[in-house]
Amino acid sequence: MRLSLKSLLPMVVLFFLLLTLAGAYSVAEQGRRQQAFRDASLVAQKDAYHLLQELALSGPLRINEELMLLATDARLAQAVVANSRGLIAHAMQQQDVGRSIDTLQGLPAGLLQQAWQHSLAILQPDYDKQYLYLAVAVPDQEGQVLRGLRKGMVVLVYDLGPQLALERSKLQQSFVLPCVMLCCLLLVLYLLVWLYVARPLANLQAAALQLAQLGHAPALPLQGVSETRAVCEAFNTMQRQLQHTLAELAERERSASNLAKEQEALLQAIPDLLFEMSADGRYLQVWSHTASDKLVSPREYLLGKHVHEAMPAEQAAIIHSVIVEALCHGESSGKQIMLALADGPHWFELSAARKVAANGSETCIMVSRDITQRRRDEDALQLWARVMAATHNGIFITDGQQRIVEVNAAFTRITGYSLGDVRGLRPGLLSSGRQNDAFYQRMWQDIDAHGYWQGEIWNRRKDGEVFPEWQSISSVRGEDGQISHYISVFSDISNQKESEAYIRRLAYYDSLTGLANRALLSDHAGLALAAMHSHGTSLALMFIDLDRFKNINDTLGHSIGDQLLQEVGRRLASCVRERDTLSRLGGDEFIVLLPETGEAEAAHWAEQVLGTLGQPYRIAGYDMVVTPSIGIAMAPVDGDTLEALLRCADAAMYRAKDEGRNTFRFFAQHMQQRTVSRLKLESDLRSALEQRQFLLHYQPQCTLDGRLVGVEALVRWQHPVLGMVPPGEFIPLAEESGLIVPLGAWVMREAIGQLAAWHAAGVVVPQVAVNLSALQFRQPGLVQQAAQYLADAGLAPACLELELTESVVLDNPDDALLVMERLHALGVHLSIDDFGTGYSSLNYLRRFPVDRLKIDRSFILDLDKDPRGAAIIEAIISLSRSLGFVTIAEGVETAGQLAQLRALRCDEVQGFFYGRPMAPDQLPAWLAQREQALAG
Repeated sequence: MRLSLKSLLPMVVLFFLLLTLAGAYSVAEQGRRQQAFRDASLVAQKDAYHLLQELALSGPLRINEELMLLATDARLAQAVVANSRGLIAHAMQQQDVGRSIDTLQGLPAGLLQQAWQHSLAILQPDYDKQYLYLAVAVPDQEGQVLRGLRKGMVVLVYDLGPQLALERSKLQQSFVLPCVMLCCLLLVLYLLVWLYVARPLANLQAAALQLAQLGHAPALPLQGVSETRAVCEAFNTMQRQLQHTLAELAERERSASNLAKEQEALLQAIPDLLFEMSADGRYLQVWSHTASDKLVSPREYLLGKHVHEAMPAEQAAIIHSVIVEALCHGESSGKQIMLALADGPHWFELSAARKVAANGSETCIMVSRDITQRRRDEDALQLWARVMAATHNGIFITDGQQRIVEVNAAFTRITGYSLGDVRGLRPGLLSSGRQNDAFYQRMWQDIDAHGYWQGEIWNRRKDGEVFPEWQSISSVRGEDGQISHYISVFSDISNQKESEAYIRRLAYYDSLTGLANRALLSDHAGLALAAMHSHGTSLALMFIDLDRFKNINDTLGHSIGDQLLQEVGRRLASCVRERDTLSRLGGDEFIVLLPETGEAEAAHWAEQVLGTLGQPYRIAGYDMVVTPSIGIAMAPVDGDTLEALLRCADAAMYRAKDEGRNTFRFFAQHMQQRTVSRLKLESDLRSALEQRQFLLHYQPQCTLDGRLVGVEALVRWQHPVLGMVPPGEFIPLAEESGLIVPLGAWVMREAIGQLAAWHAAGVVVPQVAVNLSALQFRQPGLVQQAAQYLADAGLAPACLELELTESVVLDNPDDALLVMERLHALGVHLSIDDFGTGYSSLNYLRRFPVDRLKIDRSFILDLDKDPRGAAIIEAIISLSRSLGFVTIAEGVETAGQLAQLRALRCDEVQGFFYGRPMAPDQLPAWLAQREQALAG
């Protein structure tokens, strides 16, 4: 069926007209429906709000009246009020009262559940059924009740069907008149199109058919609308131009023949090899007039030959793939082959394009360009590119005007600048400003004179950070002898600088406090002493040692001790002058070197240090007071070398400690003698154990009525020259030198052996107590050592009691607990010595497997004079009994002290009242005397 414009146009217009009317009607109907739902939603929310107010403020009668008022709305289909149990308390329809709200018909699934869960108004329209549902939970607030309960629900249902039907009827009536008017408009439009468009086009169609059949046609009359008149006029013009075109074709044919001859000459002049290849790879034409030496075979031989006949197999396959690609895609480029010619191997780049002949046959025009030299240049460039990319040093290249043209990846990594950031800019953007103009002038003078410069320079990264680098700059000259480029190679030496600074810090500064160490002190002392001799001045050296710092380390741990040392260093640094040197030798020892300082000024400075360091410290939640003891040596009076001054200041510091601590003393000659004696005593101590100069005395431990419950082993040193050395003098030396470990092991073995000897002799001694030092307690083989000594002596573990101070077990309580549990599991008794003098932790105390608490003698000394001391002892005894421990008081010397301890219900005592420490052979006689006293 053929459709003409006369029949097609009315149908198209009618179709779009009907489509427009249908769309407009649909949009209008949808809009009215949505407006109806929106209006109903607002009404529903307002009704629900009024109903909720009545629920909150009025009684049931008023609620029913409100429901009757809401029922006047024709759209309202259902209205119910339920209590918190889900039972309908009020309803528009009285038959629903008392029913469960879940039994209401027609409610959407999940509506009630959402309202119960969220306590929010839930609006849910149903466009298919034309219903609107609203459910809202009554808020659970004070004073709002519904039938005696504090929570319920209101449900409103609106039927919008009648309203929507009425709106639809009105809409249909409003569309009748526009439809009639549009149909009339369509009829008028159709007549106009026929008169002014369709009829002129029919005349044009007839003329075009005549022109096609006869080669000419009569001129068309110009009629119709302006557009159709223009088409007819264009047709008349086309006829005139067609005759003119036919005349030109003959002329062009002659020109084409001449052009073909010129193209042939042009092809022969091309410096590249040019081939025409058939689809199966045969040479149809070869143009090589200027590059015949690049042919693998003579032109006459190649014509008509297949590429596989003229080329090696690998190269022939590549050429054939180029032909296939060109014929399939229209062109091919980029493939390369290597041919071995008479003067050596040559690389050729192949480019090809499809040629379609007039008869439709396809051939391929291929250009083969010799790229041997380009390949060599590219290989060289790629090698340099790989070198630049792989090197860890930053590289940038500028042109002769010092504008950056290339950078490598290391440049970007070090400076943060990419090539895009710096291309065309001068290297001066990296300048840090640390070098002055004279530095850069000397640098460019070296480059101009020698073509090269290298050295250390500070530059700035993109983020603003200044960094050191080792840089070399070379100039590159072109064939004309002029500078064409500059090449700079540099490396970031920040790590090297940091390493040097770190090594210097390690070499000259204390790692904990950051103060000068002994090496830097020695350097500064050498300079200060030299200046002293030159100018005839004096110099003071102060040796500062913290009093009882070991107690802090032992009780609170080394971490707290380290923080305290750091704070002490900061306080001392605030006291020194710029020319002074403050250093830390180690531990809690600080040295201050005061050049150009006399005795009076040194004394004033020492008093300032005493006041500054004596202020309270707050470290990791602990409040503590630490005082210093200061020894002062003056140069040149006390010595003119650092070592001499240190010895003198050390001796003066010990004198300050001996005289009460928290003070300072200047060096006097007799102090040196004490220092020498101390060193001699330490030397003798090392050989005393081998020469069996140590012996044990035993002090009885008794019940309050004097019955022996055990003895404590106390070590004594019988020096061959000095006689009996007090423990207070050699025990600290043994702890400082580490000799306390072998000495403690000897004491344990000797005490266990003596107890075994007493048992063998029939002397009844229940157990022996041995003191353990902190260093001995930390030895990994302590438990095995005790077990071995007991096994060798044939004694039960319960015969041995090990005494530990609070500082020993609280230094590292978790590790201490493990060791104590192993000793307890072995059967050895454990006691806490000097209880109450350290930093006790009741949390750990309840966990430690301890058998006895030993009350320190300092609490017993003034027991009958100091009621507060008695209160402390009573508290310790009460605590001990609560934890199941036995309490023993040491240092009991009078009957009054014993009586008070008995009144405080102490379990055991130890002291001169019952017995002094005695040699092993004296204990049987003392024991017999005690038995007689008890029997009498």
